[in-house]
Amino acid sequence: MQFVFRLCLMLIFLGLTQAGLCQNKYALIIGIGKYKFWDKISSDNDVPYIKAALIKQGFPDANISILMDEQATIFGINQSFKNLVKRVHSGDVVFIHVSAHGEQIEDNNKDEVDGLDESIVSYDAPKPGSTGNYAKEQNYYFRDDQFGIFLNQLRNKLGQKGDVVVFLDACHSGSGVRGLHKVRGNQPPLVSATFKQPETFSASATGVFAEAEKNNNNSLASYVLVSGSLAEERNTESVYPDGKEGGSLSIALTKVLDNLKPATTYRSLYADIVVDLNEMVPDQHPVIEGNGLDRELFGGKYISQKPYFEIEAIDKDQLFVKGGTVLGLDSGAKISLYIAGTKNPNQSDTLATGTIVAAEPFRSLVKLNKIPDLLAPAAGWVFLTEPVYKQKHVSIGFFKQAENGATKFSVEEMKNYQQIIREISQAEIGEIPELLISKGITQDSLIMASNGFVFGYFNAGDGNELKKIFQRYCQYKFLQQLELKSSQVKLDVKLLPYVNGKIVKQSNDKKNDNGILTCKVGDALVVQAKNNGDEPVYINILDLQPDGIINSIFPNTNTNPIITPEELKIEPGEEKIFSNFVITIGKPTGLEVFKIFASLTKIDMERIAQRTIGSKGNFSALEKLIDQSYDISNRGIIAPGNPEGSVFNIPFRIIDKTER
Repeated sequence: MQFVFRLCLMLIFLGLTQAGLCQNKYALIIGIGKYKFWDKISSDNDVPYIKAALIKQGFPDANISILMDEQATIFGINQSFKNLVKRVHSGDVVFIHVSAHGEQIEDNNKDEVDGLDESIVSYDAPKPGSTGNYAKEQNYYFRDDQFGIFLNQLRNKLGQKGDVVVFLDACHSGSGVRGLHKVRGNQPPLVSATFKQPETFSASATGVFAEAEKNNNNSLASYVLVSGSLAEERNTESVYPDGKEGGSLSIALTKVLDNLKPATTYRSLYADIVVDLNEMVPDQHPVIEGNGLDRELFGGKYISQKPYFEIEAIDKDQLFVKGGTVLGLDSGAKISLYIAGTKNPNQSDTLATGTIVAAEPFRSLVKLNKIPDLLAPAAGWVFLTEPVYKQKHVSIGFFKQAENGATKFSVEEMKNYQQIIREISQAEIGEIPELLISKGITQDSLIMASNGFVFGYFNAGDGNELKKIFQRYCQYKFLQQLELKSSQVKLDVKLLPYVNGKIVKQSNDKKNDNGILTCKVGDALVVQAKNNGDEPVYINILDLQPDGIINSIFPNTNTNPIITPEELKIEPGEEKIFSNFVITIGKPTGLEVFKIFASLTKIDMERIAQRTIGSKGNFSALEKLIDQSYDISNRGIIAPGNPEGSVFNIPFRIIDKTER
């Protein structure tokens, strides 16, 4: 009897455990091809292909909801999302596919920089302007804001282990029909008679997930959105293998899902889709966004993705890379070429290797060791193996202090300084100087031409002192311009006002036209850092003052209490406010920069900033990069290995107390 009882308990426990581990897959497919007023498109053909592909990936037939044509009224679309939200549970996977006309419509809540919402055209939506009644017409369009609200409801209900995937095979702009195939969304924007588009704006690629991005925290399900084209592009239909027309994104998706490789992440899935789309519709550029890009498909685990660069164009053994000098792709840098979707180059076969032979700030040219077997630029990714950071020559001139516009230097003094400048490898005498040598009463000085700040004083004619100050300027400039981005590091850093002993999280901080925080001398700030990634992150901060002085903020052994590198670790999902370290704003006034370093391994920028003796040889690649910057004026080049981590700026402007 006891044995039977124990057996029953075991079976009950096992059933509960399996129920807890169960992850269900649900899908909503919306296909609108036969419109009441809009032109017919081939969305009807997309639906069965998408459904078959999902069933092959383990989505039960009973869990796939389909909304087609006359069912997809604005009421029907809203109701289908409400039903989906009710049906799912924590940890489930939700796949949403929309194949329809898209339309831009006047923004009704002022959250779009271009003044236009993106929307899905419902079955019975009138064409823009056809009734002359904008207020009535706009009610038939499923706006991106409403889409985002439903998606947030799904993410909240699915919870941290859930997964939401959206594919939009629609278009929101463009006019006319191109080629032999239909174009989705070929109408002008739907706007009221009083609509006035902002004079200056930068259009975003999508906008559907605007609401989702506002609530991007670790307690919600991950999300990924793939759109078939940029907002300003037309979405052209193509042909399935059996000859039927359909959406180009839908065709590419079904093809990739039918030939899925093991451990495919959404990022690598997208890379394969881009290759197929490039063959079908070369002028159409898909877009991916979301926080689940490096997660295996349909609720899988997160995979570490090594940073890479996309290819702009290929010409035999040369290729143009979408990345340049600011990211370490300067002349002489080494790269390796792999197929798109490669997660870790150390575990994959190399297609070719190469060297950067020419570079601009955001674009570089690579000479490969052989012609790669690539069908299209999108089929390959470039991994940087040996970055190079070069210091461009700095022009030095003379400060014109005399009333007649001349300098106060004698001819002999001028000749002496010109000779010293020629001896500095990274300096030159130029007509538009970046630095100015100014004559003083007891000492001369080196001045920053852009803001008039004195970068350093030195004894008149002392070339060694001048070279040291120039070296410090080169390092300052290098640090200011340095940017690194790692897909593994997702750290959000903010400066919060500290007023009357309290942290002000929500404030009306004064900002200038460029959106830069403005602080007065005497104001106080604290640092807030939130780790939105899946790995622990260490944060360090260097302060780059307007006059070129470099101080360590984090870590800091000169404060009471001290802040050690170990204390700067931020766990996944953790939001840390460093309330014990209040930063008081002091002079000089001008544009100041906090340089943020975020690394998966412990780092200590203070010992590098202070040039601590005896710490050589123990640097990480990121630390070594900063350490070598002290000698950049002599060598003009840094090749530290491949530093992994993110480096970015938080600029803020300092003004006097009396300024407004």
